[in-house]
Amino acid sequence: MISNEEDRQVSQLVNFKLQELKETIQLRDRQGSVATVKVVETNKGQNYMDNIRIILSRSDKRIDARLATSLEQSKIQTNKSLLLLSMSTATILALLLGSLYLLHKNLKHQRQAALVIEHDRETTVEKNHYLEAEVSDRLEELERVKSSLEEEVARRTTEL
Repeated sequence: MISNEEDRQVSQLVNFKLQELKETIQLRDRQGSVATVKVVETNKGQNYMDNIRIILSRSDKRIDARLATSLEQSKIQTNKSLLLLSMSTATILALLLGSLYLLHKNLKHQRQAALVIEHDRETTVEKNHYLEAEVSDRLEELERVKSSLEEEVARRTTEL
């Protein structure tokens, strides 16, 4: 970037060069080419242009240096961002794999629990059938005992 002072210097040199050029053209018109060649050989106009180039070159070098610094900082920031992105991706992948492992483990336990529940249900049904048969047998036995006792009570009552 060109500073205010450099801008002022360049503007002044450009004005000097334009004035020198204008005077040279007027001199040629009034006195001819020979007089003009003598003015050109003084290199006054060339010196103005050289000074303009020097100032602009210094400005260009500063701009290039700033751009190089900015580019380097950009590269560093990009590398930091890529590193952060890589680390974030790795963390997310690790969390995802951990979640999948826990989900798999949970499903395995659920399947095992379902098998135990099914086995317990089947065992309970079998025990229930067994107990129902036992109760039925005991009720039949109680009915026989009751009938036998009633017959015994009736017989003894008639004997009395």
